[in-house]
Amino acid sequence: MGQEIIMLQMSKEEFRKIIQEEVNKASSGNPLQLYSREEAAKELDMSVSKLDKLARYEKIFPIRDGASVKYTREELDRYITEKMGGQKAS
Repeated sequence: MGQEIIMLQMSKEEFRKIIQEEVNKASSGNPLQLYSREEAAKELDMSVSKLDKLARYEKIFPIRDGASVKYTREELDRYITEKMGGQKAS
């Protein structure tokens, strides 16, 4: 009640960046575990070029800060779970 609804048009990347910034603010006492492209590829047992291709086709979602590309632990886990058909990885 009484809340104003504002509709904005922005890219998925801009939206993700805004959300990530808010998550970082909210979890300042519990920072996100971030992985570089190389570290994420190693965690997923794939090449960096394959990881980049998955990101390009929006199968996995990096966080971009300028030229820097990072992946959260949560995003790596989400990708693994999705790849396994929705089953949790052990």
